[in-house]
Amino acid sequence: MKLSSKTPRAVLVSGLIACGALIGPAAAMAVSTTVSPAGHTLRIDPHSVSFGIANLGESTCTMNASTAVIPSAPANHNGSGGIGMPFSIRPTFSSCTVTGGTLPTPVTTSGNWTIMLTGTNPATATVYVPAGGFTYRFDWPAPYGCSSTNTSAFTLTGTWTNGTLVPFSKSKIANQSLTASVPMQRVSGPYPPSNLCVGNMYGWYTNASPLAVGDLTAPASLITVTP
Repeated sequence: MKLSSKTPRAVLVSGLIACGALIGPAAAMAVSTTVSPAGHTLRIDPHSVSFGIANLGESTCTMNASTAVIPSAPANHNGSGGIGMPFSIRPTFSSCTVTGGTLPTPVTTSGNWTIMLTGTNPATATVYVPAGGFTYRFDWPAPYGCSSTNTSAFTLTGTWTNGTLVPFSKSKIANQSLTASVPMQRVSGPYPPSNLCVGNMYGWYTNASPLAVGDLTAPASLITVTP
């Protein structure tokens, strides 16, 4: 899927989340949220994602499985906002390729990633990535190469759809995308011109189908988000 630095795929707007609370304009939304089952562990299944970084190019990677624990009752309900959860296993990335090429593009993640589920209509799922939490290394043929990391926190927001028991279908996160372009700053690699690892991450796209979210604690049940 071709991305464009002029037309990012960010289509949803949300405030940042940190420490389980909304920050910014989204905090004004007086929405009620219940995430069930209380105390269970949700698991986002592996999925193919693509993203683009100015001066580095576009990549497709496997976003590996990640997990987060739903708070125990009554903390799984918020009468005036969403439910924020730190990832117990944050997203990691593997099997990366460059669009139109075969150069390796390792991605490493760090810090406290968080997911917030909000019972709006439609419900939303927002992933908060801290500053320095996403580092991208572009390896040209040796000895060239450089690494770049996000200099500010950013969010990935998608729409949440509850699954069904008959026929069984996991809950889904669709259209996950950047809420704004993300400044990326060179952190290593002395060889290429300095501008090659400085730019904005301008697009993020989940390929082929929505992200599937299952219940790791009780695989036959559903993770649901309701008002």
